Amino acid sequence: MTKHRLNLPGNLLTGSWRRSIGALLLLMFLTHCGLHAGTGVAPNDPTPSGQILKQGQFFSQSGQTVTGSAVIYLSGSSYILRLEGISTPSEAGLQVRIDGNPGGVVFTSALSATSGNQNYPFSGGVGVTFKAVDIYSTLNSVNYGSAQLN
Repeated sequence: MTKHRLNLPGNLLTGSWRRSIGALLLLMFLTHCGLHAGTGVAPNDPTPSGQILKQGQFFSQSGQTVTGSAVIYLSGSSYILRLEGISTPSEAGLQVRIDGNPGGVVFTSALSATSGNQNYPFSGGVGVTFKAVDIYSTLNSVNYGSAQLN
């Protein structure tokens, strides 16, 4: 009977093994906190078809810098919020919100990326008017930027 011997290093958690496990744990932690590892390329969603209802340029608030514009399209019977050339701080928990009447916030979504061109389909309801689009920090409970819609 032949005995086979498996030669393993005395400590598997050295060198490249330790770095690999560390990178995996960091990725799991960031994903758990709401940050997702991406390609480093800003999204470039296509420009929606439909009628432009409202639009506005972002201005910065709360000591943070937010640039770009917000456009609301009516496409068939649904709406699309488009953020064009958006640039925001990199932070977990950022949201995009639409303020309107009646009732204040009429749409909320997690911000899909901190830069690029992004589309957010949503349903509006009857009699809804859109006043502003905000980039909101759930971490600090403040708006980082707002676009007044005209």
